[in-house]
Amino acid sequence: MHLCLRPSAAWFVGAWAYANEQPLRTILRLSLDPSTGVRRPGHRREWIADVLALARSYIDPETYSKLSRALTLMLGIDPIVVMKDIAGASRQQALDALEWSARTLVEAALSSKASRS
Repeated sequence: MHLCLRPSAAWFVGAWAYANEQPLRTILRLSLDPSTGVRRPGHRREWIADVLALARSYIDPETYSKLSRALTLMLGIDPIVVMKDIAGASRQQALDALEWSARTLVEAALSSKASRS
């Protein structure tokens, strides 16, 4: 079966993170210091569940759980910080790499031996 993420889901979330980069970096920085009491809202899991809704019946529960957790690495300010500050990627390079990574993870999950036929 050929099933993919909604068109550019990872790209759109990445673009949103770039558009809100400074406030998101501030929240990230503050959330790393327990004394501030700042907690990040954590919308990624909801976004991922929504994007993977159609694929869920084609992936066994263990693989789906691993995929959902792995995809959390592709969304939000965290990958933007790594792509920009560590990898030195341009905005377009970062968004393309994040989308490619997310699609590759989904395709691997769908083609894994543990996936439902």
